[in-house]
Amino acid sequence: MPHPLADQWAGEPPDAARLRADPRLDHLVRRLFEPGAGRAGGPPRAGRAALGAWLTALTTLAAEGRIGRDLLLDGCVRRFLHGGHDAGLRFFVRLHESLEPTPDEVRERAGDYLRLLRTGSGSSPVAGLALRHLRRLTGLDARDVTDAVRALLSRPERKLVAAGLAWLDELARTHPPGDRGGSLDAFAPGLAAAFGCPSGDVQGRAVRLAIKYAKRFGPAGAEAVRAGLGALPQDLAETLAAAFGGETPPAGGDLALVPLPAPRRLRPLPPRPRTPADLAHPPRGDDWQAAERWLAGVVRLHAEDPGALAAALSGHATATPGLRAPAAPASADPPAAPGLPAASGLPASADPRASTDLRASGDPRASADLRASADAPVSAGPPAASGLRAATGLRVPGGVRVPGGVRVPGGVRVPGGVRGGGGVRVGGGVRGVGEWVRRIVGLLTSRPERTPHGEAGPAPHRLLLRRWAEVHDALRDGTSPPYLLAEPTEPTGHLDPAELVARLAGYQRAGVRALPADLQQALLRLPRAVPPEVVTRARALTSEAGRAAARWMDGGRPEPATTWPGRLRVRARATGLALIDDLYAAPPAGPVGPAGPAEGGQAVDRGDPPGDHGDPRGDRGDPPGDHGDPRGDHGDPPGDRGDSPGDHGGSLSWWPYLMPSDREVVARHFAPYLLRRPGREHVGPRQAIALAVAGGPPGDGVALVLAHVVADRTAGGAERRAAPVVELAARGELDGARLGRQLGLLSRGPWFKPGPVLETLEAAAALGAHREVWQVVTGFLDAFLPGPEERATARHTQALTFALRAARWAGARGAVPCVAEIAARRASNNFVREARRLHTYLT
Repeated sequence: MPHPLADQWAGEPPDAARLRADPRLDHLVRRLFEPGAGRAGGPPRAGRAALGAWLTALTTLAAEGRIGRDLLLDGCVRRFLHGGHDAGLRFFVRLHESLEPTPDEVRERAGDYLRLLRTGSGSSPVAGLALRHLRRLTGLDARDVTDAVRALLSRPERKLVAAGLAWLDELARTHPPGDRGGSLDAFAPGLAAAFGCPSGDVQGRAVRLAIKYAKRFGPAGAEAVRAGLGALPQDLAETLAAAFGGETPPAGGDLALVPLPAPRRLRPLPPRPRTPADLAHPPRGDDWQAAERWLAGVVRLHAEDPGALAAALSGHATATPGLRAPAAPASADPPAAPGLPAASGLPASADPRASTDLRASGDPRASADLRASADAPVSAGPPAASGLRAATGLRVPGGVRVPGGVRVPGGVRVPGGVRGGGGVRVGGGVRGVGEWVRRIVGLLTSRPERTPHGEAGPAPHRLLLRRWAEVHDALRDGTSPPYLLAEPTEPTGHLDPAELVARLAGYQRAGVRALPADLQQALLRLPRAVPPEVVTRARALTSEAGRAAARWMDGGRPEPATTWPGRLRVRARATGLALIDDLYAAPPAGPVGPAGPAEGGQAVDRGDPPGDHGDPRGDRGDPPGDHGDPRGDHGDPPGDRGDSPGDHGGSLSWWPYLMPSDREVVARHFAPYLLRRPGREHVGPRQAIALAVAGGPPGDGVALVLAHVVADRTAGGAERRAAPVVELAARGELDGARLGRQLGLLSRGPWFKPGPVLETLEAAAALGAHREVWQVVTGFLDAFLPGPEERATARHTQALTFALRAARWAGARGAVPCVAEIAARRASNNFVREARRLHTYLT
């Protein structure tokens, strides 16, 4: 109750001399401890300075004996028991501690101090005060001690629960099992309450303590301990249940675990065109299957009836004047060989910077030597942008630059009306398949377009357009073969080896010379394993193309090696087939780094030797013109200047199907297309799925592509981004640790955050790849977590929290070294506590 006289007295400036002489002191000082008098945390209307003065005056008078210590101590304890906010009790806590109660004074009030330990009876500072003074006492009644420990274990504050566990551990050690207090059943309810502490670190300590003294609990005590299982996370619940029994949560915890799906079945190839009417509607340039069927059908039906084909394409039955008959008579297609067994692959993709010098001279018909095929010029004239956009929906840039290595005599006018010279700009060339479709239709319907020679771009793009260009020129010149060699037989882009041998035998009988790019494309589409009987039949071929195929099938396929870390490089021995050598032994694409091409450099990979891991500010060790910057010409390697990534007419989706047995090489060619740029093509889930179902051993290149897709939230929803990871896991070909390392390095850089990575991995686990996700997580943690000298952030704690969930999904066991090192640190922040939780579960 408010007391006006006491409030007036307490509001006067405190002074020990004035208070000492005041006859009302003994009466009014009691009013200070009444709840109504402490609105400001002590004497009414007292500021901070005045409260300090009151503390000094009261302790001085207590030391002199003018005020009884018992009066002040009892007043403080009464105020503590009344409760209140920490701020309202702060003055009395300071006064109590300033008085420094003796053990006898504490013993006299032990019951009150024990009451202050219970939840709801004392705030955290007050309970801590009571605990300190009780722990100084010896000879406390066993029942009082039990009550004190149980009270501490039931509190919500981490520090107080931890203190209760430490006190319980001490009691268990000082009272062996044979002693009177050897049984710990009385503490079992308190332990079960500690399992519900919000701190995961304290939960782990409580579980470890329960297991340490498991034999000291009788049936009733064990049952009380088991009652707390539901408050524990699954990892700790499983650990406790192993010692005490009881039901644990389902194995997936917060995730419904399902088995891995079967590898996906690819959409079958469309049926072969059998009549000219089947070709009346040209395909889109980005539909590789339809475009391949259309091109092969045009060649085959042109050999049979060029007039009917022209009529079908033009919409009216007009013979095509000026087209000469094919060089070889039409012959029946060779018998279809049985389809390839389920191949492991949609092909991968390609690198816009990996180009070689193109020497612009000569005519593609001038030499049949396959080794000179890369030097043969390709039709690549300036398209009419409006016509192309109407025909294919693709946008063609107004101009591109010829690679610096192209030899165009100075002063000679090149297509587009710009003077020649190394690195000059020329008119817009044929950029994609859609444009070649339009040109071939125009050629066969008496509306041919001028097709000047010269091309640029990454090696897969050049191979793709070179093949279409040579078909166009062969149709124009009357030298087209009766059918194409490289028409695929499988939806992965593969070509049955037996079918290729049969096609080559048909060429040999008819005296037809293979088109160079078509032959090399056919070899690239062969699977890695060729049946011995097919190799034997290939050896019997005598044509130049037949001998090249036999060499390829008989061990001549190049086996490229990808160099990592620091840069993705592909190297393989030369085959003498120029377009193939461009693909397998292309120049490096500049610094790629763990996160793909950087903004002027590459992401830092700690652990790489100096000078090889790059620098986000630029790789000073690279030669000029090789800085890996996808925004400009400075990052283009020699031979590919000016051909900016992304202006290839939508052909990026084709690249996986050009090399269906070498996904690692294709992934290396994808590297410059991993970072998104406005107005250009980029690698996304579609291309990553193609890599997943392709053939050939996956390596760091495939992991790099997957990492970008997994981490890029703009690539689609989490399930879409997870699909390539799940597909590789379903095929048993996912190198989780390698992918995790790339993800960790990527998340350390400036491009991506770990949040989308963890979202995608959770989606992959939900789709059935929970065991493989744990392997990814172990590699991720090793690359992503900070070292001893680095500062931990909330993102690192988030990663450890997710890792614990992933470990539970997979039922993982066994220490992870980088986590064990963090768990052993002496710090007690959230980051270290999460590491300890994970380490406790794993071990």
